[in-house]
Amino acid sequence: QVDYAGDTVTVMDEGTARAAQIFVACLPCSGLIYSEASWTQTAADWLATHVRLFAFLGGVPAKIVSDNLKVGVTHASYYDPVINASYAGLIKHYGAAVVPARSRKPKDKPGVENGVLQACRWLLAPLRHRQFFSLVELNQAIALLLIELNDKPMSPPREGSRRSLFETVERDQLRGLPIEPYVVGHWAVGVSVGVDYHVPF
Repeated sequence: QVDYAGDTVTVMDEGTARAAQIFVACLPCSGLIYSEASWTQTAADWLATHVRLFAFLGGVPAKIVSDNLKVGVTHASYYDPVINASYAGLIKHYGAAVVPARSRKPKDKPGVENGVLQACRWLLAPLRHRQFFSLVELNQAIALLLIELNDKPMSPPREGSRRSLFETVERDQLRGLPIEPYVVGHWAVGVSVGVDYHVPF
């Protein structure tokens, strides 16, 4: 289950304050959380975060439940959603399926809703007084806290940690990664023949 957190983190990018968006993913069984920061929620960042998510997991889940962001879902529908062409290409490359959550139905993706809450508590809150000067620096800090969060013992009556439960139950259920990771491309729509009879490619 994947989503963006509502909170952002301010990064001083060459002297300019910019708000970094926080991507969060969660496996529903183990509760294993993945998070990273990106500049935007546009298609290029959305796809690139998925590529790094699958690398982090070391495999691909059979199904991805996403929110109805325009970068992922062109037309939201409970019965016949239309997946964005770029996102569909990535999903096809990894051999998974996308099942978008219904509009205004957070219960369709409770795992990542809780994952966003945990990310805000254990990843963003400890960083709130730190000043970051690059996206790389912010992601390095998030990665260190992410290790602690996934290795943190779960509250009773559950035993172990998110990481140990993932290794025991979920890792073997993931599909293998393709030989080559997906390469994020750019879709150009409405290309026309120029006055010199050439088509830009």
